[in-house]
Amino acid sequence: MLRRVQGKLAVGTIADHTGRIQLFAPSQATPEFEAFCALSLGDWISVSGEIMTTNSAGAEETVTTNDLFYWPPGHNVRVLADAEIIMFSPQREHTLVIDHMIEMVKG
Repeated sequence: MLRRVQGKLAVGTIADHTGRIQLFAPSQATPEFEAFCALSLGDWISVSGEIMTTNSAGAEETVTTNDLFYWPPGHNVRVLADAEIIMFSPQREHTLVIDHMIEMVKG
C-alpha cells in the first residue's frame, strides 16, 4: 500500500492486477486517523462484517464494519458475520499462512 499523509488528510492507494483503489481519510471524518496514518504491511482494515480474534494470551477482540485494527502474529480468526476485508500483508508470509489453512480444512 502506498500511503501519503499531508496535514489533516491521509490517502492510501491499494493496487493489484485488477486495478487500484484509493482510501481517503480526512482527520475530521476518520475516528482512528492517527492509526490510519501509521498503517504498514501486515495491517488489516475491516470493510464490512464482524470478525473476532483470539491472541496467544487468550484475549479476544471483535471488529465490525468500519473498524481499523491490527492483529500481531499468533492470533486465531473467527468470522461471526459475513465479512469482506482488505489485508495488507507481505505476499510470501501470507501465502504460507493461507496454504496451511487450506491443508487444515481438508480434514
